[in-house]
Amino acid sequence: MANFKIQETEHPTIIKARQAGMTVQSIADHYGVSKGTISNILTKYNANSKPNFNIFI
Repeated sequence: MANFKIQETEHPTIIKARQAGMTVQSIADHYGVSKGTISNILTKYNANSKPNFNIFI
């Protein structure tokens, strides 16, 4: 595996790819990184995301 850092600007694309049904492995293969790297990005997003409670107003 290459020692390549994924830029923060690419995180939304990774998240969208996962939400569209791509596997973590296929995303990792595309970027040339480990599954763990992609999992860490996805976990960070989930940990930092805030539910939109305004939909109930």
